[in-house]
Amino acid sequence: MRLLGYAALFLGDFRRGTAYIDDAATISRDQGRLGLLSGILGAGNWPRIWLGEWDKVRAESEEARTFAEESGQEFYAATGRVNLAMVAALRGESESSVTYLRAVDAGPLSSGMRCIQVAAQQTRGMLLLSAGRAEDAFATLARVYDPVDPVSHPMQRWWVAPELADAAVASQNTDTARRLLADLPELAQRLPAPMLLVVDEYSRAVLADDADSDSAYAAALDGQVGAWPLYRARLQLHHGRRLRRLRRTAEAREPLRAARDTFDALGADPWAQAARNELRAAGETSTRRSPTARDQLTSQELQIATLAAEGLTNRQIAEKLYLSHRTIGSHLYRIYPRLGITSRVELAGAISTIG
Repeated sequence: MRLLGYAALFLGDFRRGTAYIDDAATISRDQGRLGLLSGILGAGNWPRIWLGEWDKVRAESEEARTFAEESGQEFYAATGRVNLAMVAALRGESESSVTYLRAVDAGPLSSGMRCIQVAAQQTRGMLLLSAGRAEDAFATLARVYDPVDPVSHPMQRWWVAPELADAAVASQNTDTARRLLADLPELAQRLPAPMLLVVDEYSRAVLADDADSDSAYAAALDGQVGAWPLYRARLQLHHGRRLRRLRRTAEAREPLRAARDTFDALGADPWAQAARNELRAAGETSTRRSPTARDQLTSQELQIATLAAEGLTNRQIAEKLYLSHRTIGSHLYRIYPRLGITSRVELAGAISTIG
């Protein structure tokens, strides 16, 4: 199941791949095979980032990094760090993201891990985009498409197409981006894995000329992109921004509202703020996202609370996470007041309201 999961992930079938990975991780936990578990959780959580499962990614990547560091598995320690770097970048935690990237670069295997390097380069591009440095972001991401560059990977480079398209539009490099992505449509037709279809539809819509943009956005949102919350919201932001630039202000508000709400739900603060800025320019004000109880929990606390809400006892949670049952009890004692509850029976309701 682990190998089937990895194969599905590299081909771009992320939901099938993560299902296999989940089963493999459960068995590894039950058997106490922590060395194997660190690899499964580290490599298997990168695709979850693009599915929008950031809380799970953060909790399991921190767990994977800990297990890998304790067992001397540098490759899996690096995969955990790069996962954490990207989630931090997406949530606007730039300092944390840079810290994780530095740790990846300092690793003894850094120069030889292309699959890690392309992910780290994608994260750097994301940070530059969030900082408003579009030209630098485009140059950073374009390197991924040079096959002799150490930050390139023959398959993973295509997964970076949405970020490249975003940076190209912001830096007026759309023609160059189209050339770099010229082989993607044919590849997506030949290998119609969900991730390849998503990045192809997304980048074609973002890079479309104004005359073709409405049909390109509609095709993408009605296709694979519409089922992937992060990409759907990003495309809605692009669509609303373009409509406003074309002075179709009233039409721009609906996709911008939808984008803002999805970004708020994900905790993608940089994009949520961008959607609010566009809405303001379109004549509509938005309240700021109210902090939720989830914002007050660490990734491990959220992991414990979620397992407890599913009905596991303290001892069962402790066995699953390789902690003592007293440690679990102590965590829950601190979690309850942060969620505004007083007992375990209220956990399920509290967890469901903070997603």
